[in-house]
Amino acid sequence: SGERGEPEAVGQSIRLEQGYVESRQIRRRTVRFTDLRPADICSEDHCPGQFIYENMIFPFEMDLADFHGGVEYWHSCGNITPFLRIIRDLPGLEILHIGPHTSYREADRLTGGRITLDVCLDPMKDILEADRETMARKLSDIADGCRHGHYTVRAGGLMPYGDESLEFMLSKIRLWAEVSAGKR
Repeated sequence: SGERGEPEAVGQSIRLEQGYVESRQIRRRTVRFTDLRPADICSEDHCPGQFIYENMIFPFEMDLADFHGGVEYWHSCGNITPFLRIIRDLPGLEILHIGPHTSYREADRLTGGRITLDVCLDPMKDILEADRETMARKLSDIADGCRHGHYTVRAGGLMPYGDESLEFMLSKIRLWAEVSAGKR
């Protein structure tokens, strides 16, 4: 039980929040947003810009990682290529989601095989609109780009579009399974 009869986890959370506010007040620095470039605030794919991520989001992630003893899995659907050099330093990071807009080559280069890359395909371009040869080229490119060998490949956000039927989608998924297993 905590200081005021609350469960210990609640007491720890309250103390963390109090300490976090105090540390933020010490670490906070004045920034005039008129001095920032648009790319510092928001990137072209609507992820936060580099300045916003590094100074306003990543410190929260580090505090959470410190409090919980690390981060095992980090996910973002946006292009995180500009942030990879700092995300890789999150304590305990074991798996890093690499969405379709993030460079898996750069992620592999920066993580050096220390972190497993969870490479996610573009559901439209890489699956529904792809033929067998396109799929094989994509898998070959991922394998070439992830030279350290610590990666998985998967699809996320797959849903029917237009007049395509569920059977069409299932046929594409079966084709991917064949191509990834090396079947012709």
